Amino acid sequence: MKGLQAFITDIRNAKARDVEELRINTELAKIRAKFLESKLSAYDRKKYVAKLLYMYVLGWDVRFGHMEAITLVSQNTKYSEKQIGYLAISLFFHEYHDLLHLVINSIRNDLLARDPRLVCLALHCIANVGGHSVGEALSADVQRLLVAPDTDNNVRKKSALTLLRLYRRQPNVLQSLSIEKIVALLDDQCVGVSISIAALLEAIVLVQPDFKSLVGSRAALRWYRVVQRVGLDQDDFYYSIPAPWLQIKLLRLLKMTVVAHDQATSQMLEKTTATSMEMLSSTDGSASNVQQSNIRNAVLFEMLETAAELNLGTSPRAVQILEKLLSSRETNLRYLAISSMWRIAAHPELRQLLKLSTTVVMSTMRDRDVSVRRQAIDLLYMLCDQENAKSVISDLLRYLRTSDHSLREEVVLKIAVLVERFTQDYEWYIDVSLQLLSRAADAAPEQVWQRVIQVVTNNDGLQEHAARAVIKALERECSENLVKVAAYILGEFGHFIADGSPDTNPQKQLALLQSKVNSVSHATRCMLLNAYFKFYNLFPEVREDIMQIFRKLSASTNCEIQQRALEYMVLAEAANDTVMQAVCEEMPPYSQKSSALLEGFLWPNRPQADRVVTQGRETTVYPPLAAKHRAAGSNDGLDLDAQLATGWEKGYKRLLLRSKGVLYRDAVLQINAMLEIEQRRVSVYLNNLTSSSLESLKVDILPTGSTLRVATEEYPQSTIASRSTATVVASLALYGPVTTPPYLNVSYLAGSLQNVVLKLPILTSKFLRPATDITDNNSFFYAWNKLASDPTKQIQQIHAVRQGGRLSQPEVLATLVANLGWTRLDAVDPNRDNVVAASVLETVLRPGQSSLALALLRVEPNFSTDQIRLTIRCDDPTIAASLMRELATSPLLDASPSSGA
Repeated sequence: MKGLQAFITDIRNAKARDVEELRINTELAKIRAKFLESKLSAYDRKKYVAKLLYMYVLGWDVRFGHMEAITLVSQNTKYSEKQIGYLAISLFFHEYHDLLHLVINSIRNDLLARDPRLVCLALHCIANVGGHSVGEALSADVQRLLVAPDTDNNVRKKSALTLLRLYRRQPNVLQSLSIEKIVALLDDQCVGVSISIAALLEAIVLVQPDFKSLVGSRAALRWYRVVQRVGLDQDDFYYSIPAPWLQIKLLRLLKMTVVAHDQATSQMLEKTTATSMEMLSSTDGSASNVQQSNIRNAVLFEMLETAAELNLGTSPRAVQILEKLLSSRETNLRYLAISSMWRIAAHPELRQLLKLSTTVVMSTMRDRDVSVRRQAIDLLYMLCDQENAKSVISDLLRYLRTSDHSLREEVVLKIAVLVERFTQDYEWYIDVSLQLLSRAADAAPEQVWQRVIQVVTNNDGLQEHAARAVIKALERECSENLVKVAAYILGEFGHFIADGSPDTNPQKQLALLQSKVNSVSHATRCMLLNAYFKFYNLFPEVREDIMQIFRKLSASTNCEIQQRALEYMVLAEAANDTVMQAVCEEMPPYSQKSSALLEGFLWPNRPQADRVVTQGRETTVYPPLAAKHRAAGSNDGLDLDAQLATGWEKGYKRLLLRSKGVLYRDAVLQINAMLEIEQRRVSVYLNNLTSSSLESLKVDILPTGSTLRVATEEYPQSTIASRSTATVVASLALYGPVTTPPYLNVSYLAGSLQNVVLKLPILTSKFLRPATDITDNNSFFYAWNKLASDPTKQIQQIHAVRQGGRLSQPEVLATLVANLGWTRLDAVDPNRDNVVAASVLETVLRPGQSSLALALLRVEPNFSTDQIRLTIRCDDPTIAASLMRELATSPLLDASPSSGA
């Protein structure tokens, strides 16, 4: 098409924007005129639609050419015309397009065609457009193509992938009988077909787990035949490896489906795994080129993880191979090996195998690559238990001396948690904790030294040992956190070791503490003053020295230190023994027995919950995080956004437009959320995707403002069994517009403590419900004009829209408004392109009393300038501002307004 090539060349050679616009407008006028001709040839129509495609990609409005694209598909039999027509439909149309139903019959006719090229074009179009209407109308034809015995291999592959696209949107498009036929296709002679079928079966077993046994046994048989090179052509081998991409697909499918099989199937899997291991691990990782090494390692790592996860008899051999790969010269191989071992260690029944590799893992902590070192530290942490805790902790303490600054804080926290979890001897706990504080310097969090003080205070038999231990620690170079511990312990329990020995007498204790004064902060110096005052009360022999210190510090430039020194000095001079004994009374044991360190490790910024009783049932109500923060008097803020899980935005944005769906998914956990506004309730479903149980489960829904109150009504069990689901149900109460959405925190134990922090898409617009009094033109504009009398009740913004984007189509705008929670009113606005909506928002004033606020929305698109004006009028100005902010930051609108009023 020379005309198309010349047009594209002109556009690319345009020197200025005006020149390009003139050329495109001229061409658009010419194409409009040509489309009005009655004798337009198929070739010319194809050429003009191709030009419109190019202009559409550039962002121009070409809606007048939609019917011509349909004509190309429906009135032509040549492949070239249909190719352009289907390409145009795939780009121009979306699943809610008004003209989509006009092309369904043409697609069905092409699915029945004898030319496989036309069938493939139709399948491409179905997969690209998708949607409910297309799935209902054409899914049966796609399934027929997939299972028909005379279907071309290319068509069968594309049919499987098209059906996968439809199934992900509508699982009900497949029937049980069809699924059984699809499973049989896993043994197809064509490797490409088997790969496509494996991808489809992955999606099926996720939704319909009843088919796991059937799919798993067939996948095991197919993998056995591939490894044994049965029924493979020469083209199916890649660098002498039989069908590597099919092997990877089958191995992933086996991990999802094989839970328990009969003995024959288990023996087949073990035999296949052993053969594959020997074939793939026969070399040390070297290869003739990069491609050969990459594909062999890809299959090897997938197979090793599968063998270990299924707990086959070859699991010990898999661990041995991974150990060998840890000594590879290639950094990527070492990283993949340690990562695979980490995933294997997540299964409690396999952790014992990896414990034999602890020495190898310890050596990996000194790898030259920081990412490998970090993975090795995580793996060693997972492998630590009661049996090897002391050796693992000792090695981590030695590593702490030379660890990178970027890893030090993480290592310190892991050591502290391991000491806390596996201690059986409190004296050993004190000794190790003091070593940790000494070597960690500023990397140790506050919870570490605070927990040491808590343990010592609550255990009378430990106090003398702790006092002697801090004396020895102070004689060496020590950190500020250690000085804090020493100040508290010696001030409270130093009298236990004041036995006249020159190493522990009061003078020695005072001298050691005073030697650290110049190297610590003002807050620590205040703790030292507290210890000195208790020394003054207990040890008469050091009173004069202490008074000199108080007199010196009474002139300090720091107000807190100066005030403490003066008050202690006056109190020491004026008070009698009774008053001194009362003031210097020993600190009582801590009432909280649990470890703040472990709680902080699971959820460092978690607020304390209030227990309340509603309707005779006890529930947990978390106060708003912002309110807790203000009450604490801090100015630092809770950086919850920094803790959000990777990829949280995808599910969050999806559920902004829906009431239920998948909020988050990773290799271990899938989290679904369902919002039931009529019942003022949110339900969270946690699906364990692994073959092992998840333990120590904790789930919290944490509001961030005072206008949304969340009360957890139904708690999950602390353990989620393999392939099982746990449910959390919470009631919601809306007291005003929601400024920021609440957070969902999920923590669980899967080898190590895991934490997932997400945002729940619970915003003001989710609570909107229809305004029953406003149904037509008269009632809407009566209320609209009435609210206009008060300027504070109106908010308006103008947003830019990408040229040719989805928002340049009125039907998409209408759907967007409805999906965002508004009740759309049809045929109300005189301008048919405008979208109007009327809703009410109910908020709680006090228990048993609520208020209703009317909210009206008007969306006015200007397609010529690629802008949209949003206007909201509401009884409550704060609600109007909140609704506008949510609408403007929705996934389909530009968050920054170009102008506003």
